[in-house]
Amino acid sequence: MSGDRVALHQAAPTKTVQRTDAVTEGEWIDIQGARAKFGARTPFRVSLGGAPDLAKQWLYGDGPKDNSVDRLVQAGKPAFSKIQRVKALESTAADMQVYEFSLPTLDLMGLGKATSSINLFGAIRDVDGSEVDKYLDIGTFGNPRASIQFATGAEITLPMFSLNVTGELSIEGDAISKRRSQAVGWVSIEVQGEVPSVAGITLPEEVLRAAAKEACRQTCAYASRKLEVELSQDFASWRAERVRRERMRK
Repeated sequence: MSGDRVALHQAAPTKTVQRTDAVTEGEWIDIQGARAKFGARTPFRVSLGGAPDLAKQWLYGDGPKDNSVDRLVQAGKPAFSKIQRVKALESTAADMQVYEFSLPTLDLMGLGKATSSINLFGAIRDVDGSEVDKYLDIGTFGNPRASIQFATGAEITLPMFSLNVTGELSIEGDAISKRRSQAVGWVSIEVQGEVPSVAGITLPEEVLRAAAKEACRQTCAYASRKLEVELSQDFASWRAERVRRERMRK
């Protein structure tokens, strides 16, 4: 691993999945009996209004009071969702900051409510033992949790599935101006679980493939667009706050 980058992955990476149905935009699906694996990968590039050295300070944190892990985790939070730090889970992973990411509660039209959450982690690490070359590591931590609480008070836990979010973000200089830089990387999603059925009848494979590809395409496209906006805005806000602090010290 080289350069200054953000990597997003599970704490315990799964085995490499055989991509039996790759397509141009990076979506893939593999169905084996009652189990299905599907996912997608898409690149993104974000222009930052500052030199590479400044962008690295934004990525790593500008001093001990600037928690870049927390700032960047919160910056990517979807609307109406909640991310809160869970220090109790950090006792066995002292080098990580661990968070619980809860998606907005889904109202099931008067029947009840569905909730889901997953743990995230973030850590600043040295590259190959170097104290100078660092990267910010962020990703999923364990499997998602989902349940439905009915209006009657009964609650059921939905079948477990695996979710692996991966990605990488590096800081590069701008080809035209030394006063600008770029955050370049990619994001991918991989899901594995039971093949869904309706009234006990498994859906046709061609339907599953089409639905999985479209879901992954839209998910990755949304994630990359959101990253482009959120990272650019966070860098601009961080830089403005840095300028404000410097002026106050004068």
